[in-house]
Amino acid sequence: MKFIFYFLCIFFLVTLNANSEKISKIEIQGNKRISNETIKLFSGVNDFKDKSLTENDLNQLLKKLYETNFFQNININLKSNTLTINVIENPLIQNVKFEGIKNKKILEFLNEQIQLKERTSYLKNKIKNDETII
Repeated sequence: MKFIFYFLCIFFLVTLNANSEKISKIEIQGNKRISNETIKLFSGVNDFKDKSLTENDLNQLLKKLYETNFFQNININLKSNTLTINVIENPLIQNVKFEGIKNKKILEFLNEQIQLKERTSYLKNKIKNDETII
């Protein structure tokens, strides 16, 4: 019985290590506005430089990048010790303008209440929230 238990423990430990890889190179593609170093910082990939990455670690990197709201789509791939991060950035809002409202107090109130402001990322779900507020 002990032999079976030890065998299963060793099997699981070997299997877990087989599914992880160390990062020797990081490639970032698709970014235009946001620098490679900023993407590395936001993802936390530098914390794993000398450690092996598991699938759970990759999911955490992906989650951290999506939480920034800078990206529409992100793909992470780890192959042959090279971590490739492909991103599609969200568009940037240049300016917000309300037309047809002349009262300055109402304009100030609306500008305070909306979530999407100048120089922030354009997010469709926040547009819906702002439409409801307006």
